Amino acid sequence: MAEEKVERWKYLPQYVEQHKSEISPTMNELQAVDAVIKMCAGKGNNVSDKMCLLALSIWNKATDNGWK
Repeated sequence: MAEEKVERWKYLPQYVEQHKSEISPTMNELQAVDAVIKMCAGKGNNVSDKMCLLALSIWNKATDNGWK
């Protein structure tokens, strides 16, 4: 099961590249996203793949803009 999740995550860079232009994060969103990404990276989390993808998309858009 864990291997399947890792396999899906291989495609995250492509997904983020396609969708990051649609997202304009605020600092509050960045804080929330940071927490979600940490949960997504952990084992046994109950965060949906869709939420992880959205979080990573927002994070990448933000870091592209120099927000950390």
